[in-house]
Amino acid sequence: MVEVQLQSDVAVNDSDKSFTVPDREVWEIVGIFVTLISTATAGNREVKLEIQDGGSVVIAEFTARAVQAASLTRKYQFAPCLQNESSFASTDELQTAIPCNFEVNSAWVVRVYDAAAIDPAADDMTVQMIVRKRNG
Repeated sequence: MVEVQLQSDVAVNDSDKSFTVPDREVWEIVGIFVTLISTATAGNREVKLEIQDGGSVVIAEFTARAVQAASLTRKYQFAPCLQNESSFASTDELQTAIPCNFEVNSAWVVRVYDAAAIDPAADDMTVQMIVRKRNG
């Protein structure tokens, strides 16, 4: 049986979010919506989506193609069938493509984070991820 679920982390003061696929589940990523509110701390934030296997080995990585400066709010969409944009549309939205039918196995980790780690304990990142969950 396939079930659509929302996986969410909206805690503030954190720009590094991880989701571990539960035992005996497989997730197909439908889309990941990220909002990042950067503090006044100088530096360009670099939002990445990373998939790790059960042993913390990075097996896939997708990088937003535009950086985010200090004191801004930006929205990022990672999903299949999107264009890889290199600039923000409507001044604050950016799309990044991931493979179609992208499945993440049990014990694997989906991580969204600021790879530059400019202000990781004060920037506010929220992540909303829609997955198709099935038993694996």
